[in-house]
Amino acid sequence: MPADIQTVEELLAADPGLITAQDERGRTPVQAVATHKIILPDEHCLPQLYHTLIEHGAKTDIVAAVVMNDVERVEAHIHSHPQVLQQRFNIPGRWRGISLLAIAARYARTETAKVLIEADASLVTAGETQGKAPMDLLVKPWHHFLFEAESRMGIYNLLVENGATPDLGAAIIMNELGRIQRTLAANPQLLTQPFVCGNQIVLRPVAIAATYGRTESLDFLCSAATEAQIDISKDLAESLVQTFSLEVTESLLATRKLSSASVLTEALAFACEVYQPEKVRLLLKYGADPGALVKTKFRYDVVQNQKPSACEMSPLLIAIGTWYGPRDGGIDECLEILQAFINAGADLHSRLCSPINRLTRLSHFSPRTSNACPQPGQISLSVQALP
Repeated sequence: MPADIQTVEELLAADPGLITAQDERGRTPVQAVATHKIILPDEHCLPQLYHTLIEHGAKTDIVAAVVMNDVERVEAHIHSHPQVLQQRFNIPGRWRGISLLAIAARYARTETAKVLIEADASLVTAGETQGKAPMDLLVKPWHHFLFEAESRMGIYNLLVENGATPDLGAAIIMNELGRIQRTLAANPQLLTQPFVCGNQIVLRPVAIAATYGRTESLDFLCSAATEAQIDISKDLAESLVQTFSLEVTESLLATRKLSSASVLTEALAFACEVYQPEKVRLLLKYGADPGALVKTKFRYDVVQNQKPSACEMSPLLIAIGTWYGPRDGGIDECLEILQAFINAGADLHSRLCSPINRLTRLSHFSPRTSNACPQPGQISLSVQALP
């Protein structure tokens, strides 16, 4: 939700003491802004909110200054407390014991990173053996669906210029084809090695390229695997499941001939889980069975009152009950998926007697006929929680 600057200013005008107030976690307003769970702090007017708080007398700390790219205060803090460069910090998202430069990399703060490297160049490689180096924080915290290489290329190049060595996984994620080619020319067997990627998912190179939608890199890696006689069939199957890229999905289906029923079912189930109607339609077009069952942990509880348990369910039920549903736009995407199932001739009623009925009641599930909805053929879904 975008920051409401005007409301903040009105609150501070009424009670200036709020500038030093602390929440239940002991955070001041400035610290709360800096630890907000966001992808990049430029979103939601947070830098403007940060500077508004500073203008009203808030005291910032070094972590908040780095996160908000407050170069002036970072420089001043380093000048008065040079020992801070050797300190390690914790930030949201399971990252503990990382350097200020790693924090700058995590938030793509190139200008602040330049100041930190000038003050202590050893920070560029600090934490490499623990997986906590700036290069790690640049690529690993983000799920592949959310990762944008372009916005991070500036600090990526800065780190490389100052001694960082990206592994093959990072090079693929950052879409650096030249480095990929050079790395594999020296050691083709790296195609079999797993790498930690965004959101701590572990993938092999072919799956990384597909998952992140790096089509040119994917073509090269597949060719390199063929030349080195390395079997990548499992990687391609995993790629079809994980990728959010429609271009990669169609390429895998059309040119890599991934027609295994189990692979198509797994891919369809995941596409339903994360509400990707376009990918669902592609998979159905290439023969995925909407009525097939997939064994999975039962974590699709919209009521969130059941412990996970292994069970079999169809992609249809995953789409209806998935925990992604409450997010904005989720119900519309769910309806698109269900409409795709109808268009594919799926028997929607035959799979509704599964464990999901312990959690939700499908009180209406049929083509819309109401005059309020002039588009025939669309479906309406009403989910009511059981007491």
